[in-house]
Amino acid sequence: MRKVADCPFVLHALEFHRDANIILSQNNPLLPPRTERVECMVTEVCNSDLFDLIAERGPILDRKLLRAMFKQICIAVDATKQIGYAHLDIKLENILIGSDFKLRLCDFGFSRKIGIPLTGIYGSERYMAPEIID
Repeated sequence: MRKVADCPFVLHALEFHRDANIILSQNNPLLPPRTERVECMVTEVCNSDLFDLIAERGPILDRKLLRAMFKQICIAVDATKQIGYAHLDIKLENILIGSDFKLRLCDFGFSRKIGIPLTGIYGSERYMAPEIID
């Protein structure tokens, strides 16, 4: 059984800081500087996402490359399922391209524990089937 931490195709948090002091409005001389406590997550750097890649270069037609990309996405989805979660917002913008040219699944903001009934509609509206939106 694969853990999500072992999966190279899921975006990993490298550091997590609770109560990091962030100075807000520091570049605006009209506002007094203030600090606010926030949580901050540092992740690996990714070059782009699949949406931008396709927008810049057009459709990906190489079948071997498509199979490799699809396999990486399936492995990432399976890794999240293995720990009991569903992503619920898989789209081109949430599949990043790492500096090693491997794909990374990201943005787990809509993810939910598998087995717990959903209480609303989750995901990005422009990717939903029309019957869900109506």
